[in-house]
Amino acid sequence: MENKKTKGIQDPTTGRMTGSEKNITPEELLKAFEDYEIHVKQNPKIKEYPNTKTDSIIRLNMEVPLTKTGFMVYLSKNKITGNSRDILYNRDGRYQEFKEVNEYIDSVTYDDQLSGAIAGVFNNNVVIRNLGLTDKQEVKTEQKIEIDFGED
Repeated sequence: MENKKTKGIQDPTTGRMTGSEKNITPEELLKAFEDYEIHVKQNPKIKEYPNTKTDSIIRLNMEVPLTKTGFMVYLSKNKITGNSRDILYNRDGRYQEFKEVNEYIDSVTYDDQLSGAIAGVFNNNVVIRNLGLTDKQEVKTEQKIEIDFGED
């Protein structure tokens, strides 16, 4: 992985910027992802259940799965980088130096969601759909319809 921040791409003939400044290195992106992991696991969602026997509310901490979208929100909210979608999805092939980090992020988020769903921590139906693991069946039915107008 390269350890330099790259600047925007400028067209030498027109002087027009044809790309945006990346303002982050692959190492910084990896560090930000590791910080995101810690943040997510230390900040569960709170689910409230009414307890009719005691007329109170039971609050349960619900673990949150790691997601690429959540990471993009984290990057933006913490002003780490404003073009996270371009970087994480390698828009126009301009972010090749982030390939290893992106593969790592994909693997970790996939594993966290899948293992959480298997263990029953996360809703397995939602996770399986999100990861594209649903069974799809194509059902074809052929039916021939004969109409008799009673004209014999």
